[in-house]
Amino acid sequence: MGVSNPGPMAREEMSQNEKLILYALVLNPDFNNRLISERTGLKMSTVTAIKNRLIKKGFLTTHVIPNMPMVGCEMTTVLWASVDPLGSFEKKLKAIKDILADTPECVWAAADPRTVVALMMFKNYTQFHEVGRRAWVTMAEKGLIERDSVRIHNYPFQQSAFVRFFEFAPLLKDLYNVDLKEEGPVAKRIIGLSGSTKAKLTPVERRVLLGILRCPELLDSNISESIGVTRQSVTKIRRKLEAMGLIRTIREPDLRMLNLEIIVGTFCSVSRETSARPLSDRMRLFESYKVSRFFFALTSGMEITLLSVFKDFKAFTIGAADSIGFFKNIGVLKGIPEQRLLSISEMHIIKHHDYAPLVEKNLPET
Repeated sequence: MGVSNPGPMAREEMSQNEKLILYALVLNPDFNNRLISERTGLKMSTVTAIKNRLIKKGFLTTHVIPNMPMVGCEMTTVLWASVDPLGSFEKKLKAIKDILADTPECVWAAADPRTVVALMMFKNYTQFHEVGRRAWVTMAEKGLIERDSVRIHNYPFQQSAFVRFFEFAPLLKDLYNVDLKEEGPVAKRIIGLSGSTKAKLTPVERRVLLGILRCPELLDSNISESIGVTRQSVTKIRRKLEAMGLIRTIREPDLRMLNLEIIVGTFCSVSRETSARPLSDRMRLFESYKVSRFFFALTSGMEITLLSVFKDFKAFTIGAADSIGFFKNIGVLKGIPEQRLLSISEMHIIKHHDYAPLVEKNLPET
């Protein structure tokens, strides 16, 4: 995948109907135009026209996320570092992109002129040391990042859980003050599942899975043409993969179009009392904090990693103080969290939910 060029994008003002449909599409990717029409009260023709415009204009993107334990991964690693301030950022960005492009385990990464962050999935700690550390050591040796700034946080799936995984519907609901007549059940979480076993797929099922991961926005008929499998087979296998919990579809809005300026990464050490609680209890403690700005939350018995968004620096300082105060008061945190900032307007997405190379490596054809 190439590096996205954020450029000075003009933020178009959306109508209330467009905001409502954007929210519905992000809330539940399984909603078809008829269901959106029923839940918004808008005509089908209006829903179809607005949906097509939002997609064409790049207001949202569709991604298919595999269940990581089922594709042979045992742990997630979140890595942060400061970009070396000397020299051209554009040249550094291209070099970082080249290194991460050769790392299938890296599934999501972003950078601005000050900070780079990556989300990686590994089979085990041995692979993390062989692959993950090598990528970051290479960046440091090439003068792309500051060696002393690197922070690495490992989350074994058996002891961890994703409370939120790029979940933007609550943010849109609050940001736009929108709601649906009947929202229906929220899609289940898809990774960090204790007890999941590695999937066994036939060669055709594997080919369909890779086709879906590479082209998540294409219709089954288009995927069938690109991989040489009938449309009926693609549809049947897709339904099977969804039923067995191997894949889930998500939609993301383009944050640059939402008048938001800052992404904040927060890393918290968990108190001894909290770490002794069952994982389900720790998840409920976090979920008790009803704040929509957190779109990514990963917790283990030792620490929590959060990604959140803010309108500006003032909103960040107020919101960060509120969050830290809340979790300190209920005894979750140990010490003061570490935080890193990314500028949304200056941010380049290096990898955007790029899972096909990882799955192809972990599930070889039999």
